[in-house]
Parts: sequence; structure tokens; C-alpha cells
Amino acid sequence: MKMRKSKSLLSVVLVLIILILPAMIFGSGQAEKVKASQTDVEITEPVEITFWYAVSGALGDAVKALVVEFNESQDKITIIPEYAGEYVPAMNKLRLAIQSKSTPTIAMAYDAGKRTLIDSKATVSIDKLKALYPSVGINFDDFIDSAVNYFVFNDELHALPFCLSSPILYYNKDLFVKAGLDPNKPPKTFEEFLVIAEKLTDKTSAKKKVGASWAIRSWLVETSVALQNGEFVNKGNGRNGLATEVNLTEAPTLNFIEMWAEMNKKGYYVSPGRSWADARNNFTSEVSAMMLQSTAGLVRTMADIDNRFELGTSAFPTPAGSEGGVVYGGNGLWVMDGHSSIEQKAALIFFDWLTKPEQQKTLHLSTGYYPLSQTAIVELVESGYYEENPHFYTALEQALNSKSNVATGGAAIGVHTEVRNVVENGIEEIFSSNKTVKSVMADKKAEIEGLLAEYNMMF
Repeated sequence: MKMRKSKSLLSVVLVLIILILPAMIFGSGQAEKVKASQTDVEITEPVEITFWYAVSGALGDAVKALVVEFNESQDKITIIPEYAGEYVPAMNKLRLAIQSKSTPTIAMAYDAGKRTLIDSKATVSIDKLKALYPSVGINFDDFIDSAVNYFVFNDELHALPFCLSSPILYYNKDLFVKAGLDPNKPPKTFEEFLVIAEKLTDKTSAKKKVGASWAIRSWLVETSVALQNGEFVNKGNGRNGLATEVNLTEAPTLNFIEMWAEMNKKGYYVSPGRSWADARNNFTSEVSAMMLQSTAGLVRTMADIDNRFELGTSAFPTPAGSEGGVVYGGNGLWVMDGHSSIEQKAALIFFDWLTKPEQQKTLHLSTGYYPLSQTAIVELVESGYYEENPHFYTALEQALNSKSNVATGGAAIGVHTEVRNVVENGIEEIFSSNKTVKSVMADKKAEIEGLLAEYNMMF
């Protein structure tokens, strides 16, 4: 997919960055309500702190490379990276560590874990650390406000926005051409998606070809809801109080799942189960022509394609007329309570280093995660990087075009992992039975609201 190489495009992007980003969701910046309660400490002797990370493969390598670079940049702080497992096992491990008071100083937790960690009272917020150790001088004014505010609750920033991403559409331009489709016109709406998926499906070939394949993941459902300006749960998506209802039987949820179910029924879609890797394998081996996948998988996907066909990327399709925006996925970095002031300050110094434009560019270019520093984005635009690497621009453009409100802020629920599992069970049930989407989602709504009620009883 070629981008038009015009000065006007660069100007538009720069205007968006300079004028729009500072006014994104929940207001501008985060409040400094916490007052310093102790004297700032000085790190005079070498200190080691443990960092549990929860991404593997190329993503894990990129994180470890940043840690190595930080350790080599100074001689007082050594970050010890330890792989804690993928997102869900890592979150379970952290819960057990909280109970046994054996937490690392820094923990990476995925988006579904943020409410659980806040409610656990087992973390120290970024705002509190900034107040305790003002000599560090960490400043989020250069960060995209929507990324910062994704981790803001009650006007307090709780975690460092780190590896953030959103799902986009990946498609095979060569298969578009073979099917008589314009390779520069990917589907933008659900209606177009169905039509194009049918044309890309060839049930008569020796090796069955299908229009699309993507993982059975609730995050994709939640993204579609936000793109339709809907809230996944009530109480302002769980930000105005503990959520008690999930909106599984409302149009924003049903629209996407019903399209998905129709594609599966007609043979335009093949299920890879819940595996992002299996979905990617279907796409890169040309079993499927389209895929909904995280931008964080961009580097790995391009490597697997290895120039065997031309890749196209585009925004996540929506129903015609939708005016919402995407929600972030990925993770944040949390400082755990119960560690010394020296360790806490060391963690904040590491966070300060990670927010700098050079580190933000490094993480973005090696993974596909968003660059969160506005300075880094401007430098990449001005260098012509996105004109030469348009796929990395796709997600950034999608984020810039997104409305900023509680819908795009994403759901904040303490049993988010369990809720996602129930939704995914429901989609699998739809595929394997004759039940209607509405009836299955009604059953899952009741099940989820039971989980929410059990969780809420603890507070």
C-alpha cells in the first residue's frame, strides 16, 4: 500500500499532532493531587530491581533490548528482567505475588488487569512517585494524552503507558488482484467486508482459500463496540463506578458478532481458535486473504510474509456511519508497593528514560506498538519514515481519527480476564451450534453480570 508522498499529508499529520492530541480523552493531563510525604532520596550505591515482563518472541526481545540499553546508560541502577509468562498467566502470577507479598518492583500488566491492580491497593501510582521523588522530573506533557489518561482513575495516573496497540485490518493485495478486486480499496464497512470476503473465498481450489481468519478474542469485539461509539459496560465503561451490566445484547456488540457468525456460516471465515499465531499463520500462508490483528504483530507478520506477496493494511472495518474510535490494547508498567524508597525512585528513573523520544521510536520501530511521545511522532513524520513504511502509519492514523470519550477509553472491570473468556466461549458456541447470536449473547450477559456482582461484593 503506497502513501501519497505530498507535503499536504505531512502538514495535516503535524497539525493533528500539535492541535488535536493534547485534547484527547478525559481532559488534558493528569492531576497532581498527591503531596510529597517524605524527603526525596539519593541513589548513592548500586541498586538492582526486578521487572516482570509479559511479552515473548520479537516483542519480548525488544523489551529486553531496551532494558540492556538502560542498564548500560548509567552505573547506579540495574534492571533485572524476568519473563512472567504471557498476559493472563503473568497476571495470575502477579495476583499470587501480591497475596504472598513477594512482588517485583516493576510489573507489566495487560489492559484487562488495570482495574484489578487499582482495586488491589498493591501498587504505587505514578503521581504519588512523582510527588515523592520530584528530582526525577518525569514529564508526560509530550505524551499522547489519550495514552496517559487510559491509566488515569479519579484524576490520578496509576501506571506508565508502555506497549499500546490497536487492531487493524491486514490484507493480501495479490489475492485481491486475483479476485478482480482493487488492491488499494480494502473494505471500510461491514457491508463491504462481507462482499469482499465472498469474492476472496475459493471453496473449489485444491487448498481451500477463505476471505478471512482472525483469532476468537473479545478484544476485537470491544474494539468494534468503541468504533461504534458504544460502551462495553455501564457506569461510564466502569470509570464512574463499579460496572454492573455488560452490553452484549446491544447493537454495537451484535453488529460485529452477527457479521462474524454469517461469515463463518457461509465459509468465508476459518477459525484459528483463540490463537493470534494461528491466525497469522493462516494469513501469511495465504489460506486467508484478510486478518484482524494487533499492530503489535506487524513486524512479525511482515517477517513471515518475507516479500512472498504484497501486504496491505487499513483501519478496522465498521458498520456504515459509525463515528467512534479504537480502544488501546497492550500493557502498562506498574510499580508495586512494599519496596524501598530507593527501589521506587530507581523504577521512576527507568520510566523517565522510557518516555524519551529516542526510546519511544526504538520501541515503535522494532514492534509496531504506538510511539507515545509526540516529539517522536513528529520526528518520524519529518524524516519520511511513514511514507516509506506506511503500515506503521495505519494504526497511528486510526488513533488520530478516533473520537476521544469514555467509549474509546475502554472498559475498566475487575474481572476483565474472566469476562473476555465468557465472551470468547459464547462466540465458539455460536459457531458450533444452531443457536442465534442474540440468544447466546443473552446467556453470556447473565453469566458476566453474575461475575461482576461477585467482584463488586468485595468493595
